[in-house]
Amino acid sequence: MQKTIAEGIKELEQHPEKEEEKEQKVLQQYREYQNLILSSILSEIPYEAYEGLHLFGNVDFSGTKANIDFNILPLT
Repeated sequence: MQKTIAEGIKELEQHPEKEEEKEQKVLQQYREYQNLILSSILSEIPYEAYEGLHLFGNVDFSGTKANIDFNILPLT
C-alpha cells in the first residue's frame, strides 16, 4: 500500500494538470491505508508497514488492541 501511495505522489508531480483529481485519489488511498492499520491488531503487522505513517482526522486506536502510551507520541 505504501508503494501505491508513493507512486501516486510521483505521478502527481509529473502531471500537474491533473493535480486535483490525482490528489484526491492519493488522499483516498492514504485514508484506506490508515483505516486498515487502525482496524488491525498492530502486534500482527510488521512495524515497517506503518513506520512513518502520519495519522490524520479523528483517530480511534481501540481497534488496534495496542497498548499505547500517548505521553510519548508527538501529537499535533
